[in-house]
Amino acid sequence: MAEVITPGWSPDGASFRYEELRLRNEIWVEGQDGAQLLVLDNLLIRPPLGDVTGMGFMEGFSHLGSLMVVDARVDQSLADELHALTAGYDAYTGVSLTAKTSGTMGLILRS
Repeated sequence: MAEVITPGWSPDGASFRYEELRLRNEIWVEGQDGAQLLVLDNLLIRPPLGDVTGMGFMEGFSHLGSLMVVDARVDQSLADELHALTAGYDAYTGVSLTAKTSGTMGLILRS
């Protein structure tokens, strides 16, 4: 699953304000013991409560991209390869692996 969060757009090219953005994603994996939670990603952005573009949040960038991959072939070498591929761009990017559940691992890339 992939998504990109943007500050908004109008026909004249200006950004528009928003009060709140709330995204919640759950990924469950079926196993021998039933469904188990693999990923719980909760993103909450509230611009009126503080500067979300500054240090510790968007770091001066206007867009936020997320990629979630769930597959039995996900492993540390894939995470390392994605980290190396994204290192040369003008962005702050993080790559994380989930715990392994029912033989399946997840990877989260956020930039």
